[in-house]
Amino acid sequence: DYSEADIVIQDEEGASYEAAIQDANGNAITQIDVELNLNEGNSINISPFKTAQLTLDLDLAASNTIESFEPPLVTVEPFMVGSTELDIDREHRLRGLLESVDLATNTIDMKLIPMRLRRGTFGDFDFHVDDNTLY
Repeated sequence: DYSEADIVIQDEEGASYEAAIQDANGNAITQIDVELNLNEGNSINISPFKTAQLTLDLDLAASNTIESFEPPLVTVEPFMVGSTELDIDREHRLRGLLESVDLATNTIDMKLIPMRLRRGTFGDFDFHVDDNTLY
């Protein structure tokens, strides 16, 4: 939803410009719908009280093209990649209540809580730790 977005671009000298945005056809943008198709074999199963993995990466550099500084204009074509595979090299954040810790198996169980809500749960999440885990 770009209806109230403040788009600021910067030229090579560091001057900032408040820019208008357009789609690839030159039309003004207020909202953009993006369709995500997962590759075959990358299905996601969503069910109550189970954690489902879906990572969405919006590539801003690939999605936005500065057309001009006079007038300031940006073309927006959202480029997004989705994956159901867990990327272990990526930073992950969880919010929830500690349910249990099993020192024998190095396993932690959390009751996930939505980031923007104070109540409700997203089910359980079990994860494994090792000697390199920081608490």
